[in-house]
Order: sequence, then structure tokens, then C-alpha cells
Amino acid sequence: RLVGSEMCIRDSMETHDKYIDIQMPLTAVETMGWKATNELKEPIAPYNPEKDITFFADKPTTYIDVQPGEFAIFFPEDGHAPGIAEGNFRKVIVKVKI
Repeated sequence: RLVGSEMCIRDSMETHDKYIDIQMPLTAVETMGWKATNELKEPIAPYNPEKDITFFADKPTTYIDVQPGEFAIFFPEDGHAPGIAEGNFRKVIVKVKI
């Protein structure tokens, strides 16, 4: 899936139970936040099984800068906050069922 964004800073973290997320920015550096799933304590809404996602209000404990052409892999044990970038950017997201 190819994604475009105008988002500056995401307000939430997310987790997935059934899929691994592989995210690769194409046009700009993207900062992604991380916090272990078992440390996330502030769910915004219940788990959505159709979209395999839970959103959390917790803040990341670690941030990484991912350059265009590099990628980050997030497993179910990885809470993550992608989409921290300035202006418009494009990225590829691959979902791998586990």
C-alpha cells in the first residue's frame, strides 16, 4: 500500500495483533516512535479486529529517524507511532500476516 500524508505529529500509538508492519518512507525522513506493547496502558478505543489495530494515548519511549529507502519493522510486541514528519510525504506500508 502506498500512503501519502500531511500529518505533522501523530497523536497516538498503535499496535497490531495479527500482522507485522513494514514501513518505508519514500520522499522524506520519517520519525517513528516506539514503546513495548506490554508497557502501553492508555487505550483510546478497544481492539478493532477488522483493521487489526488498537490505538493508545501513551507516548513513545524511543524515537528513530527512518531515511527514504530505509525501513522499520514492527511486530505485535512493538507499539509504534509512525507518521512523525513535516509536510507531505509518501511511504510504503507492507502488512505481513503472522
